[in-house]
Amino acid sequence: IWAARKLERHGGGEVHAFEPAPLTFAMLGENLRENHLRSIIPHRIACSDRTGTVDFFLGEHHHISSLVASWAKGHGAGGDRVSAEAVRLDDFFENRRPPDLIKVDIEGGGVFALPGMQGTVNRHRPLLWIESHTPEEDAAISNLLVASRYGAYQVAEHRVVRRIDLDHRHPDGIRGTLFAYPAERVGEFSRYFD
Repeated sequence: IWAARKLERHGGGEVHAFEPAPLTFAMLGENLRENHLRSIIPHRIACSDRTGTVDFFLGEHHHISSLVASWAKGHGAGGDRVSAEAVRLDDFFENRRPPDLIKVDIEGGGVFALPGMQGTVNRHRPLLWIESHTPEEDAAISNLLVASRYGAYQVAEHRVVRRIDLDHRHPDGIRGTLFAYPAERVGEFSRYFD
C-alpha cells in the first residue's frame, strides 16, 4: 500500500498483485477499495514456471496456501487442492511496461515462480525482494541470482550475501528475506549495507 501511494502521488506506475487463493483475493480487493488504491491491479493468478492451469493448495491460513502441497499440508490442517490459473512473469510482462521491482513472498512457490521470471530479470534488471521459506526455495533463488549476475543483501541479518551460490546451510549463503540487485548497480546500494 505504501508503494502504491507513493506511485500515485508521484505521477504514475502500476503495482500488479498476484493472488490465486479465492478468499485471500477477495480480501485483497476489499483492502484496495477501502484504501482507494487505483494503481494496484489485482490478478487472481499464481506466478509459476508455466502459463496455464496449475494445482494450488489452500492452507488453513492464507500465509500457508501454496503451489507446494507439502508447505500447505505441513502446517496443520488444510492442503485442499484447487485449480488455479497461472502465468510465467516472462509471459505477463512481454507486452507490458517492464517492472522496476518484483516482490516474491509465495510460501515456497518460488521454486516455480523464479524460473518463470528469468527472462524478465535478465532483460529488464529489476530490483528483487524475495522471501525464502524452504531449502528448495533457497536453491531456486540462488539459481536465479547466479544466472542473472545479481547480488543480495540478507535483510534480517543485516549482511551482504557473500555466497549466492550456496543455501542456508552455509553461514554466507541464501536464506530468509533478501533484497537482490543487478551486480552492475551495487554502487547505488552499498552505502546502505553497513
